[in-house]
Amino acid sequence: MDIAIPSCSLQSVLTQPCQLRCESEDFTSETDITLAFRRSFPLEIILHILNFLGDKISLTSAARVSSFFQVECERILYRDVRLLSWFAVERFLDAMVKRIWRLKAVRLLIVNPGDGWTNHQLVGTLSNSLSIMTNLQKLKLKRSFTFLKLEDLRLPSSLQSLCLYPELSTHKMAKLLHELTSLQFLDYIWDDEVPAFACSMDFLPKLTGIKSNLTSLVHIVQNRPVRRVSIAGAVEKNEWERLFMALNQSSSYIEDFNGYFLANSVDEILAAITKELPQLETLKIGVVIEDIVSLADVSSDYT
Repeated sequence: MDIAIPSCSLQSVLTQPCQLRCESEDFTSETDITLAFRRSFPLEIILHILNFLGDKISLTSAARVSSFFQVECERILYRDVRLLSWFAVERFLDAMVKRIWRLKAVRLLIVNPGDGWTNHQLVGTLSNSLSIMTNLQKLKLKRSFTFLKLEDLRLPSSLQSLCLYPELSTHKMAKLLHELTSLQFLDYIWDDEVPAFACSMDFLPKLTGIKSNLTSLVHIVQNRPVRRVSIAGAVEKNEWERLFMALNQSSSYIEDFNGYFLANSVDEILAAITKELPQLETLKIGVVIEDIVSLADVSSDYT
């Protein structure tokens, strides 16, 4: 039982659909065709072709060919998941039942069902599912999860980017983050001072970007390879020295800076930033004028 493959280079196989022609009518099921196809191509080539399909319609069609293609196509389809309503959350969790490979395929997960009514049962189920997402790299949990308890939350160690809105105690949040040794970006607003153990060298050792309030930021930036900084809330003039002292203690150079300052001090803060952050490439300043906030983008090359 042979399958004739059109004569074409490997490059053409990966850049255009490759038509398979059956020389025999002995195929009796989709399984036979799939097995013959898999014998004709190395697994790496098959996966590369599936990744090249790109659009969801083609991947969904390919997933219907056989159980093998269903698993491999769903690994691609479920890489990026955005749940923007409770209905979407419910459908997502239903789709995960008895198909663990779908959870393990997720790399980006954004959950933002909106404010108002919250489905506590779905939140609990989703929280339990996070620990199974062993390939998860980016996670955003928005305000609907503010009631979530730390003991219900299990985050995979594979996380590289975390945006978290649940209001956990400062000590418990730091304890949770202590296990995320691969984390590179953190977006979290701390209510209190960062615990002393969170300032140790083994806490978030790979952190390169942070968005937080000034109180927490000055502790976490120090001795870490932070290059991107975003400050939540306006920075008063009497806090500038404290801010720049912390930023200069990063083990890397600050390349991207985003912060809010009072309008009457814009010229002074720009001069200070130019002096204190000489390696800066991108600057975004929010101007606060009598409770009115406007945002100005300034792209600069100070090198």
